[in-house]
Amino acid sequence: MRQGETVRVRLENDLPQPTTIHWHGIRIDNAMDGVAGLTQPAVEPGGSFDYAFKVPDAGTFWYHPHNLSWEQVARGLYGPLIVDEPDPPEVDQDIALVFDDWRLDETGQIHEASFAAMMDWSHAGRLGNVLTINGQDLMDVPVVAG
Repeated sequence: MRQGETVRVRLENDLPQPTTIHWHGIRIDNAMDGVAGLTQPAVEPGGSFDYAFKVPDAGTFWYHPHNLSWEQVARGLYGPLIVDEPDPPEVDQDIALVFDDWRLDETGQIHEASFAAMMDWSHAGRLGNVLTINGQDLMDVPVVAG
């Protein structure tokens, strides 16, 4: 989106647990900030919440749940929110890269038993054994010389 535009998102919670959306790093009203128990109640399973706010600053931000985030972010519930300035600079390409490390078990599934492990949280968070870039294990990006 462009700087100054209004974000309008309806969160419909189909998860088996409450959730929210926190718009990380964006200067917005507290009522839209998505921090469960502080700026809004968590959205219960089957419930919904309408977020609406203007983005005052250009930049690359991200959104993620702010309720049970130790599990929900580890399941991939996050993404970039890119806000372009009114007149963005001319470039040959602009690519957002989202890196993640997934902790998978021996069957290749998310290692659920390790969610909220205190050892992880006391030692820099949950580290995975598989790295992805934009959801892929490898990424080939052709670039122009110079």
